[in-house]
Amino acid sequence: MTALFDTLPRTLFNPLAAQHAPLYAEVLLTLYAETQRHNQPLSRDLAAGLVAEVLDRFAAEDLVGLPELEEDGGLRILAHLRAKLGEVGALGMDVATFELYDAAAQPLTAVDRAALTELRAHPALADCAALVERLLAAGAKLEREAVPAATVVRRLR
Repeated sequence: MTALFDTLPRTLFNPLAAQHAPLYAEVLLTLYAETQRHNQPLSRDLAAGLVAEVLDRFAAEDLVGLPELEEDGGLRILAHLRAKLGEVGALGMDVATFELYDAAAQPLTAVDRAALTELRAHPALADCAALVERLLAAGAKLEREAVPAATVVRRLR
């Protein structure tokens, strides 16, 4: 058993004692099951896709406790996930992505503007400040469906 911790970090299993232990356990079990089907290590893309599927399933079942977010969902969901899970990346939520797909942007509503103004000061979204400012300046937002999944997955490499 000591050889296990020569390979894996001792902190790997700490989240199993945390609030979202079922989510973390499901991610580990899903990754383990997939490794059993392959003769070589999983690619980063495959592993990221599997984790995303587990997160989507837990969110759909409301097991992560995502709030109901209609108009200002993406950034508020990111802030919520960071509060619940710790460090969560903001893939595809940046100025470059907005500008690349701005032809698909939708105009901001008054509710959107108010939400972005509030989120501008959210401490968990400090790395998204430039995006929030750009969205407000453009008077537009980009729905996640407008960005091809392949674009975001390529950033994981």
